[in-house]
Amino acid sequence: MTEASPGSEPQAASNGPLLEITNVSKRFGGLLALSDVSFSVQQGTIHGLIGPNGAGKTTLFNVVAGTFAPTTGKVAYRGADITGTPSHRMASLGIGRTFQIMKPFGSMTVHENVRIATYGRTDSTEEASTEADAVIAMVGLERWRDRSAGELPTAGRKRLELARALGLAPNLLLLDEVLAGLVPAERKPLIDLLKEIRSTGVTMLLVEHVMQAVMALSDEIVVLHHGQMLASGSPRDVIDDPRVIEAYLGEEHRHAEG
Repeated sequence: MTEASPGSEPQAASNGPLLEITNVSKRFGGLLALSDVSFSVQQGTIHGLIGPNGAGKTTLFNVVAGTFAPTTGKVAYRGADITGTPSHRMASLGIGRTFQIMKPFGSMTVHENVRIATYGRTDSTEEASTEADAVIAMVGLERWRDRSAGELPTAGRKRLELARALGLAPNLLLLDEVLAGLVPAERKPLIDLLKEIRSTGVTMLLVEHVMQAVMALSDEIVVLHHGQMLASGSPRDVIDDPRVIEAYLGEEHRHAEG
């Protein structure tokens, strides 16, 4: 593995993909959770990752995030091999992530939670505070700035989780079911926020079960099933694929989306 030096960010190959997953497999003892998965993510796009429960989505996500090393295969970011790079090093490479189970520092304010992340970019408290305020404004949490994170409702905690990841100024953002647990009225504003973030040039890999959001956000979608790639392509091509309908969506869901 060719690993970037600490504190450095790999340089993107000219016109190449930002993220490349090549023949990745992951085995846990006798369980083959991923089998020969390959796809690439272009700079400035949102790539959806979907599939039934147990399909291998979380495992693949954790391989990309550095939580797991793949058993075989390669993960490349901006043309550099980052396979097996530990998760605590990913931020310095320009990769941020959210977690489905949100665990903010509940006794600290929203601003303090986000400022911790911005310290990854500066040693100056003043600069970190300014950067935190900018991120808080972007995600729409200004009125909660000086309140404890533990007071936030679910939708607010989702935005705070996103803000903490954005505080690292990532180039690639890994989103783990960022819309889970939200009612439909709460999803639309967050979908719009993700589109706004994408417009700034941030690339996203999105694991999500809310198909309305996947269809609205994704430029490309990868479907996993039993640890293997079942399909990949544009949202419309994927949702019309008979294999995907049978394994995951079902005819009723297809007609509802259409």
